[in-house]
Amino acid sequence: METKQNKFQLRALTLGFLAMLVLIILVVGLGMFGLERLSLDLDKVVSGHSQHNKLGREMRLVVRDRATLLGRIVLEKDPFARDELMLHFTDLGRRFGAARTQLLAMPSLVPEERALLEEQRQR
Repeated sequence: METKQNKFQLRALTLGFLAMLVLIILVVGLGMFGLERLSLDLDKVVSGHSQHNKLGREMRLVVRDRATLLGRIVLEKDPFARDELMLHFTDLGRRFGAARTQLLAMPSLVPEERALLEEQRQR
């Protein structure tokens, strides 16, 4: 009789152990799935901010280069060199416009950024 009780206890212990093992595997799997989704969302946010920074930096550098180039155009005596500088000035304007257009097309812009870009367009 005692052996049947021992077998029953051993079977109950084994089933309990397997149930806990399945539960642990399930919790770990759900946790890993959640971490993967969180990682993808974080990558998306970081990528958006990096793109914002890159475009803003590009616009700032182009504006700086255009300002210095404008001074050089005014001081240039050779008309052919002045024309070349003016072509470069126009090309920089296109680069600025392209960066601004890319920035406006980003869906992650907040309303304040859109308002600032609209104000910039009006000037």
